[in-house]
Parts: sequence; structure tokens; C-alpha cells
Amino acid sequence: VKKYRRCSLFAITGIANLHNLDISHSSPQELPLETTNKLLSAHSINFAKNDNLGRISNMWLDYAAKDGAASQNFMALASLASIAVDFPKSGVPACILNELKIPHGTPRPHWREVDK
Repeated sequence: VKKYRRCSLFAITGIANLHNLDISHSSPQELPLETTNKLLSAHSINFAKNDNLGRISNMWLDYAAKDGAASQNFMALASLASIAVDFPKSGVPACILNELKIPHGTPRPHWREVDK
């Protein structure tokens, strides 16, 4: 049986630059008034391909544990998380930059390990 710990995307920080986080986003997509099967299919496929909130949240936790809440990667992922939360209504995906990706095999915090 695999055991997972539930973690929330929540942190209390005393960092001054957290207030300077850019969370401005584009306006919601304009959609036609009539919904068609083709439009619904395109939306579903686009959502499945670009729904990165879970991945971004896990990376955010990894960087918070590894580098601390003052790191540039932590702040970049916090901004991406904000964009990812708005993705279903705005249609603007949160793209994870290669520089933010954690290489496979990199040790994770002990509370993020999965029993095998």
C-alpha cells in the first residue's frame, strides 16, 4: 500500500519581495455563444495538455524545502501557480521553464517520499 501525505500550497513567509509578486493575468477567453462538439473536444484536449497546477505545486514545495522561500525559483513557481489556478477560465497555460524543472533522481524532502 502506497502512503501519500497531503500537502497544501500554503506558506507563511516574512519576505518583503513576496508582495512584489506579479499576478496580473490576461482576460478570459472570448468564446462563441453556441457550444459545439468540436469546441468542447478542443477545450478538453487543451485542458488535459496544459493543466499543470499539481506539478507546479509539487515543484513549489520541493524548492521551498531545498532553497527556502526567498529563492528566485520559489517566487517564479508561486507566480506560475497563480497563472495555473486561472487557466480553466482564462485559457492561458502556465508553462514550466526548463530551468525550473528538477532533474529526475534528485532527492526530495523526506515528507514527499513515497513508500515503495
